[in-house]
Amino acid sequence: MKIVYRAAHSTDAHLVHQLLEQEGMTAFVNGGLLEGGAGELPMSGLVTVSVADEHETRAREVVREWESMPVPPDDEDEADAPAEAAAAIATPAPRRWAPVLVAALLGTVFGALLTWSLVRKPVAVVGSDLNGDQTPDEHVVYEDGLAVRVETDRNRDGQVDDIVNYDAYGRPTTVESDNDFDGYLESSQAHNRAGWQSSAADMDANGEADYRAETEHGVLSREEWLDAKGQVVKRVRHQKGRAVSGEIDSDGDGKLDTARRYDARGEIVSSSPIAP
Repeated sequence: MKIVYRAAHSTDAHLVHQLLEQEGMTAFVNGGLLEGGAGELPMSGLVTVSVADEHETRAREVVREWESMPVPPDDEDEADAPAEAAAAIATPAPRRWAPVLVAALLGTVFGALLTWSLVRKPVAVVGSDLNGDQTPDEHVVYEDGLAVRVETDRNRDGQVDDIVNYDAYGRPTTVESDNDFDGYLESSQAHNRAGWQSSAADMDANGEADYRAETEHGVLSREEWLDAKGQVVKRVRHQKGRAVSGEIDSDGDGKLDTARRYDARGEIVSSSPIAP
């Protein structure tokens, strides 16, 4: 996929999206809903329009043509202009997308809503060949022009190793990974608006977590390892992402019986029995 236009706002992006679609190119808007969470941050450039690699040159030509078109004057200027100029303005340009351009330039809320309703589309999947072997290594799933899911084959063995789901603002919500490349997505992460929230891993593929982790403000705060019965056999607490203390089941009876403390490098500096 190639970015061919960086928009000032989502209405601008959806207009270009429709122009490209009417020229026979499939286009996608990314970041179109970021404006709702941006506050006072400048949005220019965050909303983009992309097309497939083979359509990049033609798409850029369409965008350049659109950007070079004169903006119609407002009503007062039109009233003062000579009759010939007014007649020229009243004559629509011989382009298929001229009605859409005029509607967008009016800048009304109705025009923005109409443009959005016109570009809504079903699910589309776009594959990308990341290593040039003519086989897609990554697939991006779009719904209504927004990327909602990305599937990646990291080791190029033909199996999906990462699945990332996104919310309407382009933020990841869940991540599933196959880090040992055995075909089973054993690791998972949950994200919230602040970032990474928690993790879990099912290393023996029995449907139950063998490992889990929690965070505070996106920083690791606690790790736990579990046995086949779901009992915690090791726990490590973190402060500011660094291991500081924990407990372990040293005799395998399912009870945490030994306390540990860690130095700045994560090495055990002391161990002591936990009173029953």
